[in-house]
Amino acid sequence: MKRLFPVLFLLSPALGAKPGEVAILPFPGLPPGALEVASDLPLLLAPQASDGGVVLVAVEVPPRFPPGSYRVCLGPVGGEALCREVTVEALAKLRAKVPGEAVGGSLRLALKNEGNLPLRVWLSPAEGSEVFFPPLALSLLPGEEGEGERGKEHLAPLGRGKPHP
Repeated sequence: MKRLFPVLFLLSPALGAKPGEVAILPFPGLPPGALEVASDLPLLLAPQASDGGVVLVAVEVPPRFPPGSYRVCLGPVGGEALCREVTVEALAKLRAKVPGEAVGGSLRLALKNEGNLPLRVWLSPAEGSEVFFPPLALSLLPGEEGEGERGKEHLAPLGRGKPHP
């Protein structure tokens, strides 16, 4: 059974990868000689020649690379290329720095989109919170940082009047 896994791996039509990962793609059966590589993904290891065995190509999936399928092709110079697909997974990842309390009458929330999808974030008080503020929406592109802030004119304890618009 130990030998079956590598054979199945070599026959796999597409490889899934997450942003920030490295994918190793096998190319079996290429004739000996010089090789050409074409890739939609950044190359980390691209062989220059084949000895007739399995040739490995290493590609990087950058952290903010958009989800989808990308081709990596390898073949003899001037000959027909063999292509593999790498499917980059969608990753919605948000980092938030939330203060424990409002300082100086202001509540500041720092956000960073660490995924590869655009995000729309809605901020509002938690149900049952003693503080009320009007909802705030932020849009963040992959890798983008943003801040949500509500000043004292928009913060009010529940039951003690409404915040100013």
